[in-house]
Amino acid sequence: MGRPNSLGHARLGLIVAKKLCPRAVDRNRIRRLAREQFRRMQHELPAWDWVVRLARRPQGENLMEELRDLFTRAETWAA
Repeated sequence: MGRPNSLGHARLGLIVAKKLCPRAVDRNRIRRLAREQFRRMQHELPAWDWVVRLARRPQGENLMEELRDLFTRAETWAA
């Protein structure tokens, strides 16, 4: 989900439910990986505020691939 902003750069908000990952260590790891993938693609994204809510527990590299796909699709949504 996203909305245009007037800042000139993309921003990211993350929601990782406690029900999805009961341990804080796991939730924080997911957030770190998501922020890193966003940082890598930030230059290609339009100036929108993005909110990502994880619906299922990702596994390792699978998370990076899913986020890469999500942010790539986001480029076309915003166009």
